[in-house]
Amino acid sequence: MTTPPDAHGADDQREPAWGRTGAVPFPDTPGPGDAPSPTAPSGAVPFADPPGTGALPFTDLPEMDAAPPPGPPGTGPAPFTASSWPAPAPAAPAPAGPGPRPPDEPPRTSRLAVTALVTGLLGLVPLALGFGIAALVHRRRKTRTGKSFAVIGIAAAAAWSTAVSMLLPTALATVLEPDRDESGSISRSGTAAFRALRKGDCFTDYDATSRLQLVTAVPCAEPHTGEVVMRTKLPDGPWPGEDRAARAAIVTCGSEIVRLRKSSVYPTLRPYSEVPNVVGWKLGSREIICALHHDAERKGRLADTVNTRLRAYDELRRWRCIKNWDPEKHPLVSPVSCSRKHFAQVFATYEVQPGLEDDPLAYPPYPAAETLKQQVMSQCEALAVKTWPRPPRAGLQLFVVPPNPHDWEIGIRKVVCMLTSPGEPMRGSLAPR
Repeated sequence: MTTPPDAHGADDQREPAWGRTGAVPFPDTPGPGDAPSPTAPSGAVPFADPPGTGALPFTDLPEMDAAPPPGPPGTGPAPFTASSWPAPAPAAPAPAGPGPRPPDEPPRTSRLAVTALVTGLLGLVPLALGFGIAALVHRRRKTRTGKSFAVIGIAAAAAWSTAVSMLLPTALATVLEPDRDESGSISRSGTAAFRALRKGDCFTDYDATSRLQLVTAVPCAEPHTGEVVMRTKLPDGPWPGEDRAARAAIVTCGSEIVRLRKSSVYPTLRPYSEVPNVVGWKLGSREIICALHHDAERKGRLADTVNTRLRAYDELRRWRCIKNWDPEKHPLVSPVSCSRKHFAQVFATYEVQPGLEDDPLAYPPYPAAETLKQQVMSQCEALAVKTWPRPPRAGLQLFVVPPNPHDWEIGIRKVVCMLTSPGEPMRGSLAPR
């Protein structure tokens, strides 16, 4: 059984029962005023108590503390000196505590982070993203460094991905060109880049949910679902932004689409336009591609489906009469002689002025429907009063046809002002004589 160590400083505060080490507890010489003992020889201290103290004789002390009985006079025990008393047992050593903590090993650069940096700079996008994400996750253990390497690798991979997506259409156009005959028409079906198609080319594999990259170019005499109707360029200038560039493309393409409003398939046509992105714009590209897609496959070009005998409402002139008005057939109308029964007669037309120069990049969006309606009604009413100081006939009502959002997008801003007679057909002209 081990003895617990003494408290700190115990050896300094507690003295041995018989005096300090090195001190003589019983001096041989008497002090001042003391009489020398006649019976005790010099150098010995008797073990007798002074008279009258009432102390027990030394022989009555407990056995364990008793000392040997005194011998005859002159043979007393030797005096107790520091050298004659056994030295106290040394204190038990304190248990050894934990040693000093070794210094931490400095963290090392993560190999995953370095690999992410190298693959990102080389354009290996999938590898760079994988190694970069793994390096960031592994770094949480705080045994590796290299966060900046991983972040730079991921950023480089993202930059490569963006550049490839922007430059891929142009690169494909130079490689995937459809086969053509001497006239320039597509002679054989095959995969082609959409940007390699020309005006009048037909194609399939149209996807309205994403940007067209690759399509199947086919001769227009074969079944197809799409046709390129226009290729043109936007004016030079600073990058207008994606929204303005897209709106300018719709307006520019509308000048060609408006010619197909008399087509029998016009209600089923869906426009598609492609404009340069910011990278292509900075590289000098200004070209727009306009295409139309129809739901069902058909043969032949769209220009062959136009009925030139039909009229659109914006083609009506002053004092022309229309047989009826069917919103489902908008924008087509049926002109008729005013001497016959008719629905309404045109007395004025004008164009809404957006207040901006006729620049496709500055073309304004369609105004609020209610605001536009109030504006055109007020204008047509003023033109009616100017035409007829007094109503030409009783029971007449103002009928106005403004441009709808689709007309506005393709550049049609014409307003047609007419007079009609509700509840009964009109006959004869209202033109002043």
